Amino acid sequence: MDNPTPKQACAVPVRVVGEQVEFCLVADRRDSRWGFPRGELSTDESPQQAAIRQAAEMAGLNCRLASQQPLDHFGTSRNDRDGAITAFLLLVDDEADLSPDAEARRRWCLPEEARARIRRKPMRRLIDLAIRQIASANGR
Repeated sequence: MDNPTPKQACAVPVRVVGEQVEFCLVADRRDSRWGFPRGELSTDESPQQAAIRQAAEMAGLNCRLASQQPLDHFGTSRNDRDGAITAFLLLVDDEADLSPDAEARRRWCLPEEARARIRRKPMRRLIDLAIRQIASANGR
């Protein structure tokens, strides 16, 4: 089944420290819910470009795509059809300091902590999909 045209892009930013994979989560300063950077696609912007832009704007991360292929497609809510959001695995090259008055907070987490902090099941599923993709790319 083909996925519908996505409305939003989601970035799943990771860095590898030694043998550990760390995920970058973001939360709005006014909210305690953690998740991955995501947002609406701009006019004439590919979902891949939007994911990279969201990581930069929301988390201050300079990233590159791990793959042109998405990790997953899922709905914006339980009632929305799958495919409204397209998620991509991003490899973090550099991060900027977030200003104290930035709208979002950033937190690096090991997979177990990331799973515990993320409430939405489709977003939690991205952690396992990302780990599989990284292991596959490394021949494991």
